[in-house]
Amino acid sequence: MNKSILCYIWILVLTIACLSQTEIKAVVKDANSYRELGDVNVYIEGGKIGTVTDAGGTFSLKIPLDLTENKVVFRHISYKTLEVSADSLKSLKEVFLEPRIIQLPGLEVVGKGETYKLRIKQDIPLNVALVEAKAFDIRGYIDAGDVLKTEQSIQVDEDLSGKKTISLRGGNPDDVTVLYNGIRINNPYDNIFDFSAIDLENLERFEIIKGSNTALYGPDAFSGVINIVPQFESNHFLRAQYRIGTYDANNIGIHLYQNLKTLSATFSYKKSRSERFFEESLETDNNLINEGEHLSANLMWYLGAEKQNRISMMFIQSDQRYDNYRDDENLADKNTVAAISYHGQKGWSKNLDLDYSIHNLDESQQFTFMQNQLDRELKNTSHQLHLNKRIDIKAFHLLAGYHFEASDLTLNDDRDVFSSVVLQDIGLKRKHQGAVAIAKLDGNTGSDFIQNFHIDFSTRYDRIHDNAKAGTSDLQNEWESTVTKFAVEVEGLRPDLAMRFFLNSGSNIKFPTLSQQISNPFRVTSQEQQGLEPEKVSSFELGFDISRELYNVEHISGWAITATYFKNYYNDKFRSYTSPGSPLVFYDNIETAELGGIEGKVRAFFFRKKAIAELGVSKYSIPEKGAFPFKSELKRIMNLTIEHAGYSLLVHHFYESEQTGWIRNYSGRLTTVTLEPYSNLDIHLTKAFNLWKSKLYVNFSARNVIKSKDTILEGLAIRDRRFYITLGGEI
Repeated sequence: MNKSILCYIWILVLTIACLSQTEIKAVVKDANSYRELGDVNVYIEGGKIGTVTDAGGTFSLKIPLDLTENKVVFRHISYKTLEVSADSLKSLKEVFLEPRIIQLPGLEVVGKGETYKLRIKQDIPLNVALVEAKAFDIRGYIDAGDVLKTEQSIQVDEDLSGKKTISLRGGNPDDVTVLYNGIRINNPYDNIFDFSAIDLENLERFEIIKGSNTALYGPDAFSGVINIVPQFESNHFLRAQYRIGTYDANNIGIHLYQNLKTLSATFSYKKSRSERFFEESLETDNNLINEGEHLSANLMWYLGAEKQNRISMMFIQSDQRYDNYRDDENLADKNTVAAISYHGQKGWSKNLDLDYSIHNLDESQQFTFMQNQLDRELKNTSHQLHLNKRIDIKAFHLLAGYHFEASDLTLNDDRDVFSSVVLQDIGLKRKHQGAVAIAKLDGNTGSDFIQNFHIDFSTRYDRIHDNAKAGTSDLQNEWESTVTKFAVEVEGLRPDLAMRFFLNSGSNIKFPTLSQQISNPFRVTSQEQQGLEPEKVSSFELGFDISRELYNVEHISGWAITATYFKNYYNDKFRSYTSPGSPLVFYDNIETAELGGIEGKVRAFFFRKKAIAELGVSKYSIPEKGAFPFKSELKRIMNLTIEHAGYSLLVHHFYESEQTGWIRNYSGRLTTVTLEPYSNLDIHLTKAFNLWKSKLYVNFSARNVIKSKDTILEGLAIRDRRFYITLGGEI
C-alpha cells in the first residue's frame, strides 16, 4: 500500500514539473541566405538553462514558468546577438540572425569547447583564408579548381587531360602541400595534386595558408598549404544533384547523412563525364573524353556526453580517366586515402591529436613521342603517422609533434625513344621523420585598443632516407635539415573595429621527389651520375587585417581590408622545362632565385551584409622566369555576391597577365614561350526553396561570358564560353 502511494506521489510530482515549464522548438537561420545555422548558443538570460542548435539549425529549450518573462538569447561568433522574449518565441518556427562583420571574441559553443577550433591556428601567425561551404555549395562549380581560382593569390592550370593544379603566390604546383582533414595527399612521385579529383558536395571548407613559414605541415610547403575539410555533420539525410552542360558534360551525385547523439556519418558518390572534339581535325575519331568517379565516407564518434574527445574515420577514393583518341593517348588515375584520427580535449589526452593514414596511388599512362608509344605505370603506398600534443601554462603554449611517413613507390617508365638510356622498373623506398616544436607567448599591452600581442617561435627537424633504383643506377640519398621560424602579432579590438598586424620570418627546405631525381637532364643524355640538391628558401612576410562595422550609415554595413608583403630568397632552386611535343619534364638546380610580391583585398558590405563587393589584387616580381614558368605577375579579381530570400548570385571577374616559360628545342637550347594576358567573367545564379520537409535548388552557371578570340591549345579550344545547369534537392 505504501509503495502505491509513493508511486502516485511521484507521478503527481512529475506532472506538476511538466506543467510548470514550457518547451520551445524552432530553427535558426541566416537572415540573408536562409541557410540553417548550427552551433548557435541558445540560453535564458540571467539563468543557467541553455542549449545549442544542431547541424540543421534546430533547438529545443524547456523554459520554467517563472522565467517565461525573461529574454532568450541567441549568440554565434559570426552573427549579431539576438534577444527574444520567451513568450513571443512560442509562436515562432524560425529565428533569423543577421551576419556580423567583426566576429565575437572568445565565444565557445555550448558543450563543444575547443573541439571546433581550427587546428591551423596552432601554427605561427600566417595569412590564412577560409572558403566556407556556403561560398561553393549548390553553386554549380565543377570541381575544387573552379572554387579556388576566385582567390587572387591562386592560379589554376588545366592540361588537356582535365587535370587541374594549383599555384600559390606565383610559386609552382609542387610548392603547395595539400591536406585532406590534415592528412597529406600530394602525389609522392612529383608532389603535385589534381584538384579535379575533389568532390565539393560533402565539404565543410577550404583552409588556405599562404606563405612558406608554416612549421606544422612539413618542409615542402614553399608557397603554402591547402587543407580540405570534409563535412561530418549535416542538416539533411539525403542530397542528390544532376548537372548538364557544355561538351556534353553530365554529373550525378548522391549523398547520405546520418546524425545521432554521439555519432555522425556521411557517404557520398559522384560520377561525371564530358566529351570534347579537336578543332580542324580530319580524323573520324578526334574526340577527347574525361570520366571521373568519386566515393567518400566520413564517420565522427564523440566520446562522452560533453562531446569533447572524438574519433574520426574517413575514406576517399577517386578514379579519373582521360582518353585522347586523336593522339592515341590515355591516362587512368586512382587515388585512395583511409585515415583514423583521435582528438582529445579532456583528461590525460587533453590537447592531443593522433592521426594515422594510408594512401594508395595507382596510375597508368600511354602517350606518343616522336611516333613512339611510351608506357608508364606508377604504384605507391604511403603510411603516415602524426602525433601532436599541446601544453598550456597560463599565457604560454607549447606544441610538440612527431611525424613519420613511409612511402613505397614503383614506376615502370619505358623511354626507348631515348637511345642513351632506358628507365624501367624504377623503385623508391622513402622514410621521412620529422619533429616540430612551436612555442607561443600571449600577452596584454595595457592599451585600451591594441590589447593583445603574441610572440611565436618554431623549429623543425626533418630526416629523409631514400633507397632507390633507376635502370642500372642506384640512388641512395640521406638528407637532414633543421629550420626555424619567428613571428610576432598584435591585435586590437573594439565593438566596431578589429585590427591585426603580423610579421614572420624563417627558412624552409624541399627535398627532391622521385620525379625530379630520375628526370635530371644528365640522366637522359648520359650515364653521368649527377643528382639534385635539396632546395632552400628564406622568407619574410608582413601583413595586416582591418575590419570596420558601421552602425549609423544607411545601406553600408562595413568594410574590411587585408594586405601582405612577402619576399622569398631561394638557393639551389629546382628548375623545370620540357621539349616540344614531349610530355616529359626535366629538372636541374639553379644557384639562386627570388620571388616577392604584394597581395591585397578590399571588401565592402551592404544592406546588412546581403551584398558583398570585393576587389583583390596580387602583384609579383619574378626575375627568374625559368624557375617559375608560366606564372602571371599580376592577377585581379572582382567579386559581387548577393544573397536574399533563398536567391544567391555570384559575379566573378578576373584578369591574369601574360605568362612566360621556357622549353628546350630540338637543338638543346632553351626557348622562351609567352601566353597572352587573359580576362573574363563568370556568373553563378542559384535559387533554393523549401517544399514541405525538403529543399530544392536550381543553379545556372556561365563561364567566360565575355566573348573573346578563342585560344587553341594543341587543337582544343580553351578559355571559351561554357554553360552548366544543376538541379538538386535534399531531405
